[in-house]
Amino acid sequence: MSEPHPHVLVLHVGGNDMGIMSQRDLVRQMKIDIDKLRSLFVGVVIVWSEMIPRLVWRWARDHSAMERSRRKLNQLLSVFIRRSGGVDLERAVPGHYRRVGVHLSNVGLDLFNLGLGDGVERAAFLVSGVAQPA
Repeated sequence: MSEPHPHVLVLHVGGNDMGIMSQRDLVRQMKIDIDKLRSLFVGVVIVWSEMIPRLVWRWARDHSAMERSRRKLNQLLSVFIRRSGGVDLERAVPGHYRRVGVHLSNVGLDLFNLGLGDGVERAAFLVSGVAQPA
């Protein structure tokens, strides 16, 4: 008997890899990894949780350039996910960071988790085939 697989898979990845490799290479590798997950879990609905902004990027020499790269990467992955039947979650939690500037504050985490819940709910409607409430 085969093992059951998830119907919904939430991905919140890539932030720590920003600046380690080129944006092009990171996007390519992420798409490869997502395709592997889809082949491993046939029929899974992927929820892409966009990378959130940071006040501090570990490998950044130019914060503005990193933010532009993050926004572009989010756009490319969001389109990729939506075209394959997944759900993308835009992330905006401005001003809700801990002092270090990377991690979210308690309020920021609450907002982040509420967004994840919304994405999982949207994905569950896709899995069940039931129309979403207006």
